[in-house]
Amino acid sequence: MNYILENDEKCGRSAIILLQIYRNLRDLEKYPCNFKQDLIEYAIVVADSERVRDGVMGIVARDLEIKSLREWLGSDQSEFVAVYGRRRIGKTFLVREVLSDRFAFYVTGQESGGRKEQLAVFNRALNISATDSSVFAQKDSWLETFWQLEDLIRNHTDTRKKVIFIDEMPWLDTPKSGFMSGLEYFWNSFASARKDVMLIACGSSSSWLIENLFENTGGLFNRITQQLKLPPFTLSECEQLFKHYDIRMTRYQIIQSYMIFGGIPHYMSRFRKEYSLAQNVDALCFANDAPMKNEYKRLLSTLFRNDAHYDKLLHTFAAHPGGRSRDDLTKATGLSGGQLTGALEKLEECDFIRRYHPFGKKKKDTLWQLMDPFVLFHHRFIRDGTGRDANYWTRNVQSSLLLPWSGFAFERVCLWHSSQIRDALGLGGVSIDVCAWRGDGAQVDLILDRSDMTVNLIEIKFSISPYRITGAYMEKLRTRLTLFVEQTGTRKALHTTLLTTFGLAANEYSGEIQSSLTLEDLFRH
Repeated sequence: MNYILENDEKCGRSAIILLQIYRNLRDLEKYPCNFKQDLIEYAIVVADSERVRDGVMGIVARDLEIKSLREWLGSDQSEFVAVYGRRRIGKTFLVREVLSDRFAFYVTGQESGGRKEQLAVFNRALNISATDSSVFAQKDSWLETFWQLEDLIRNHTDTRKKVIFIDEMPWLDTPKSGFMSGLEYFWNSFASARKDVMLIACGSSSSWLIENLFENTGGLFNRITQQLKLPPFTLSECEQLFKHYDIRMTRYQIIQSYMIFGGIPHYMSRFRKEYSLAQNVDALCFANDAPMKNEYKRLLSTLFRNDAHYDKLLHTFAAHPGGRSRDDLTKATGLSGGQLTGALEKLEECDFIRRYHPFGKKKKDTLWQLMDPFVLFHHRFIRDGTGRDANYWTRNVQSSLLLPWSGFAFERVCLWHSSQIRDALGLGGVSIDVCAWRGDGAQVDLILDRSDMTVNLIEIKFSISPYRITGAYMEKLRTRLTLFVEQTGTRKALHTTLLTTFGLAANEYSGEIQSSLTLEDLFRH
């Protein structure tokens, strides 16, 4: 009972009602002696069941995000929270499941709707959210509509912090509609002056959120009090999600799934448990009615307003998986100056690409590299679907046709899990720069440049069995070490690390490898 009394925010509506009944009982002595204890136990059961229903206990992973939302809900000031991340990452699901029992107002923008449609959607949400007999007539301006939202909050009966969840906010902001003026007025003149409002702005269009909220130079300058970016799941979290849906796969298969779909929860939730991984890939990507055939187009149009520019950039990145310089990108796409800078920043913010400095190089030598597994997969197999039948993946999953893509895709998985690699090597307390190197006659795709005067040159190999080093391959590694020292001038100790799916087969050459990692190391928490 003490838990519920001290943590009202974490309990559902029914539990709160029971607590109110308990608190209002005057003379418990006149009731049967076991009445009080029965009521307490029943309140606890209801609280726990509603927490499961509301997703607090049922959400897979996202523990840190849930904790942050709860902390902000319990703060002593009004909060303006921006929740963002790429399409299908689970933003709406997280907010709804964690905070739905505290919603005072909830609206979702209408995709492709005009100003009148957006105002109508907002008005309907106002009337649904009203806790009394109030009826809100639809207004012709956003300023008047936000005045109505003020009235709704003023008249709300809950004395605790009230959550206002505006989902897909970018869709509400149609051209010249005045939406931003209304939002600015609502926050600056009303919500920020109170202590009981939690305004959550959410949307897949990260470019809109960045431009209009994070980088706002007008009335909402520096008004966002909290930011919550949802990253893709790690392999360990993907494993939890598959178990949650009772989808049985080996860790090798989970890595293969990650090589195609990345750590995007919604993509994995569409798997059918009676299908093999290959059958699921065919059903989602290659069947006649495959739902993900058009996912890339929807992804860009949802995230970015000028999606043609981003398509050019991503197409260039996909054709050069090792990375491209700024000059290379300008030549390939025609984008330059601030236009190119802004596009790269937004792609990086959405986890599509990463920037890094090649080992031993300066900031001006920065490279950008494609990181999103599904975008790489789309450009390799879906964009030009010529000759791809409905069973393409099942027929070719063991084919040598997939080997070049497999190598690049597995490298992306490893790059996404560089912190797990660091921990597997026992480097938790060492400062590390994750980079790569492109030299004359050799290259290293993953390097851990350590503050303890040591460099791990990580060789990544995707295979279906323990990897056996041949004499020719050993000679290649030795030559690479020599070229690396000659061309970088480094004085640090060099350690060769082999990262493979199933480990390193012992032979006369394996002893020259300082450390060996397997797929199991990538599943570290």
